[in-house]
Amino acid sequence: MDVPLGWNKGKSLTLGATGVILGLAGSICAYIAFLARNWLTVVGGEIIEEGEQGIATNLLESEERPDAGTYGLWWVSTDEVALTLSKRFYNCNAIPFSVCMYTRAGLFSACVLIVPAMLLAFLAAAVLVSRGQLQTTGTLARASSGMFLLSFVGCTAGMLTFTLQQSVCISTCPPEHEYYPLVFNNEATLGYAFYLGWISSGLLLMAASALLALSCEAQTQISHCNSAFNMAIENPMMRAGPQIGESQMLTEYSGKV
Repeated sequence: MDVPLGWNKGKSLTLGATGVILGLAGSICAYIAFLARNWLTVVGGEIIEEGEQGIATNLLESEERPDAGTYGLWWVSTDEVALTLSKRFYNCNAIPFSVCMYTRAGLFSACVLIVPAMLLAFLAAAVLVSRGQLQTTGTLARASSGMFLLSFVGCTAGMLTFTLQQSVCISTCPPEHEYYPLVFNNEATLGYAFYLGWISSGLLLMAASALLALSCEAQTQISHCNSAFNMAIENPMMRAGPQIGESQMLTEYSGKV
């Protein structure tokens, strides 16, 4: 089957490949950030004990400041009791409970939505490469773009919560709560997982943009095909011209006729 006239297939293939590659890179970064331990590096310093604070939101709020080292979104300990799923899930070593949970929730939603987004992106690229219908390619690319956009929103929301906590403090803040180390107080530094989270957010947005552009490109070609075909139908004198040939070839891709 010949390539339709007027269809810039190279542009469509580039957009499809770009969306898949960016989506895959963003997915890897999101999963690593979600599971990695290196979110916060607590620096050594004076240990400050917290006074009576009533019922703590996090089980660690009334204890001493965390030891120097790296910490993530999950409780890490060699104690058998601390290694239970409930202990690991409901507590963080050096991050307030609310901030920890919102960050986890945002990244987890991104990780879940990435799976169907990648499947749809691969299907859109496969249909395009196999010279399938442009309408199918556009629909799959548009659906994948929407899923990537939702994963971007979830990832960004989680990352923004963590960033605000470490930059201006939004939960269990000093002087009432002195247990949790903060970056803006020079008590901790940000680890590589934090930066991977933001990188993932940017890559997911770019993947959504590339796939949306592919969908728009496919829709443009379908509209061009229908317009040329309708003109040929309305004007019989044009049926033998090049436009009808172009229209007939494009309709094989558009799925409209």
